[in-house]
Amino acid sequence: MKLLIISSEPCDLSDLLLSCPCDKEIMSFEKAHEVDLDKYDSFCVLGNGGTCLDARLRSKLEDEADKGKKLFLEGICAFRSVYSATPAETTRSRLVYVEPENADGISGLKTGDLLDDESGFTMTPWYSYENMVPLLVYKQ
Repeated sequence: MKLLIISSEPCDLSDLLLSCPCDKEIMSFEKAHEVDLDKYDSFCVLGNGGTCLDARLRSKLEDEADKGKKLFLEGICAFRSVYSATPAETTRSRLVYVEPENADGISGLKTGDLLDDESGFTMTPWYSYENMVPLLVYKQ
C-alpha cells in the first residue's frame, strides 16, 4: 500500500502517519495537483481548518475516490457534493462514539463512549449522503 499525505504544514496526525510502517509520501497542496495520483492507493488530506481544495487537485482526488481508493479528509470545505460549515469550536460539546450497525467499528469502543478532542474544531456538513454512517458525533 502506498499512502499520500497532503498537508500544508506538519501536525500531530501527519507525524503519526509518517511513523507507520508503510510506503508513504508527504507533500504540499501546491505540489499534489502536479503529480500522478494513480500510483497511490490511499490519501490523507489534512486541511488547516476550512481549506478549500484547488479545483485541479479536488478533481483528481474525486477521480481516485471513484476508483475505490480510500481517502481521509480533515478540515476540507467541500468534496464531491458535500459542503461543510466554517470551523466551529468544540469547547462546549462532547465527542461521542457511535458504533455502526452493519460494519466493523473501532476496537475497544462502544456506542456512547466519550472521547477527548482536546477542545478542537469541527466542520459540520450541510447535509450527508443517504448511506453515510457517522462514527463520531458531537453532543452538547
